[in-house]
Amino acid sequence: MDPEVRAALANQIQSFREKFARDPGPNDSLLFDPDSDTPQPMTSEQMDELSRVLNEAMGAAGVDPALIYAAQKTGRITTPSESAYDAFSPADKAEWDAAIQEYEALEKHSSKRPD
Repeated sequence: MDPEVRAALANQIQSFREKFARDPGPNDSLLFDPDSDTPQPMTSEQMDELSRVLNEAMGAAGVDPALIYAAQKTGRITTPSESAYDAFSPADKAEWDAAIQEYEALEKHSSKRPD
């Protein structure tokens, strides 16, 4: 696991402990609804907002737009590192690679359009 992903996971586990006064169990979502008194997964609206904020943060941090697109397309949030990519299963790598190729094709197509 990438060190940045490991740190983010540890932070989320700590947030869960602080909110619910216990460790998360196997059926608990680490992306929990912070407004709920019991461990509940985030609502679809909360997940959409989280995705929007993450995409903005990645863009502001200068992350390659192709990686942002792949994260949106696959639902995988990862750091743009070889070690994170290497941790993907072969199926996940294929899906990620397809998303990158799709982004590049869309960019190529849009650059051919007249202004």
